[in-house]
Amino acid sequence: MGAIVIIGDGGPADDAVRAAAGRLRGGGAGLRQEAVAELARLGDEHPDLRQDVAEAFCAFVREHPARDEHPSGVDSDPAGPEVRRAALAVLADRLRPVPDAAGQDTARWDGIAVDLTGAVVDGVDFTDCRFDRATFADCLFRGTTTFEGARWAGDAVFPRAVFSCDARFTGARFGGEAVFGRARFHGPARFDDARFDGLAWFGFGEEGIWEDEDREDPDDDASAEALGPTTVIPWNEPNEADPHWPDAYLMGEYQSWEEGGDGALFRGAASFRGASFRNAAWFWKVRFGAAAVFRGARFESQVYLDQPAADLTDARASATDLEQRWPFGWTTVPADDGPARLTTDTAVAPYAHQLAAAEASVRLAGLRILDALGDARPGLRAGIVTAVCAYLRTPLPFPVGAESLDDAQRAELAVRRAAQDLLAARLRPADADRFWPDAKLPLSGATLVDLDLSDRRLAYADFTGAQFHGTTRFDGVLFTHGALFRLPGGSGSATFHGPVRHDGADLGEEHFTSSRAPRRHTALATLESLLAARPAP
Repeated sequence: MGAIVIIGDGGPADDAVRAAAGRLRGGGAGLRQEAVAELARLGDEHPDLRQDVAEAFCAFVREHPARDEHPSGVDSDPAGPEVRRAALAVLADRLRPVPDAAGQDTARWDGIAVDLTGAVVDGVDFTDCRFDRATFADCLFRGTTTFEGARWAGDAVFPRAVFSCDARFTGARFGGEAVFGRARFHGPARFDDARFDGLAWFGFGEEGIWEDEDREDPDDDASAEALGPTTVIPWNEPNEADPHWPDAYLMGEYQSWEEGGDGALFRGAASFRGASFRNAAWFWKVRFGAAAVFRGARFESQVYLDQPAADLTDARASATDLEQRWPFGWTTVPADDGPARLTTDTAVAPYAHQLAAAEASVRLAGLRILDALGDARPGLRAGIVTAVCAYLRTPLPFPVGAESLDDAQRAELAVRRAAQDLLAARLRPADADRFWPDAKLPLSGATLVDLDLSDRRLAYADFTGAQFHGTTRFDGVLFTHGALFRLPGGSGSATFHGPVRHDGADLGEEHFTSSRAPRRHTALATLESLLAARPAP
């Protein structure tokens, strides 16, 4: 069924726009091309109808039936990709600035909001476009996507969008909130010299909704369904089954929903070189699969950026009295020439960002340094554990179970196993001299290979969305504050791709509490239900 587009108040121009929009949605290829040109002309001649024309273009693009990131040779788009590209090209052309008599750059169609929610876009060039508000939630961008120099007066909304190729936001200016929660970047992503005036949100991709006092038990299927469907773009991430993250989480008294979730995913290199964050920069639970360059960036408010891959050389931070969380091994120092400077933290020497190195041998050396630091300085252990877990959340670009791996891939797996072994070795209470008590493992979305926590003791672990490969051992483990394997309603669940041993395990309790009906589940029961639901090999 086509989208319903409400146009104007019924005048002749309104009728013409409505008729052209109908031909665009339902005519043959030739009629559709003519409709694109007719809508553009009507928008040019009638400024009061430009938003209606823009919405007609967007509604047409949103109707693309295919959701496959890599479509087959058979074109499933009855309208043809050329017409959709033509509609977007016309829209982009009208959103670009033209110098006016006063010399100011104003878009030909000014103050236009764009809504491409759920659309499939086969390459788009929005270079230098001016948006009022633009919504690209759950949008699949196939082909190079360019927003270089674009400006948003309002919010730029990209939650759960997938960029299958390059994503270019160099020099973009976000006047409102920039929302990229749980977006997935499968190629290089460039935000160099971008300016974020509002909140820069790359954290988990759920929408927050306030708890309704009349809502039933949130662990009930019907209540969970009310929180919205999960994303419809196929989950084509190496080594990962779809965790089915929710599209909403409850706010207010019911805080358990905020435990899980996943941030944006960058498979390729991510560059924020010289970017300016004038409001909070939120990269909580973001997964960087390659270099994450923040060289020369400016942070002017709260910051949550703790991934080891982040390179903060020459970055500056003001408002250091606010919460600012940096990767282990980075710290701020006052500067005479302006805001505080990010620099290597000599207090944790000889660790100096080795986990961010491209060479596997350097990363292995970094793990040995962190191991020794934690033994010698108990006050650093929590930060070290968080850093190692953040490393394990880095996605692997090759199949874990492949029969033949090249030398670089085998080295990468060796580092991952070494990181797991570091944690496991420090969680064994029988080895009192090496035991790090009360450890908390933030491993949401991690890829784990032959994880062995048998006979270990720790406080807590977040395994929501984690992918367990090989043999996983929880036999004899004790979690004093519980382990989390999924979110309420079954979303955000961990996946086990191999055998699991859990005899004698005490995984603690999951505490799912609403204002109406407190509920308590054992994590062991959840684990067993996940294992029972696995398809037969």
